[in-house]
Amino acid sequence: MSDGQDVVVNLPQDVADSLAVPPKELAAWLRGELAVHLFRDGRLTAAQARRLAGIDRWSFLELLRHHDVPIRYGTKDLEDDLAALSKDLP
Repeated sequence: MSDGQDVVVNLPQDVADSLAVPPKELAAWLRGELAVHLFRDGRLTAAQARRLAGIDRWSFLELLRHHDVPIRYGTKDLEDDLAALSKDLP
């Protein structure tokens, strides 16, 4: 991730082991899980949550489907998407 705040989480080894996620994939997996949770609770828009997860829109939608989270897409989501698109266009 870039242009953001780094947060360090120290997981007890037994907790990390119980997650059954390869160590090299753990940080990305945790970002995805946190993004889904915060989106589900309405604390983040879809655009914010997928940026937190570090994945593209379609991968985030698949992640939501995997967690049985309904997709909400409101005005703020549209504004975030348009702002992100405008950064990508010349």
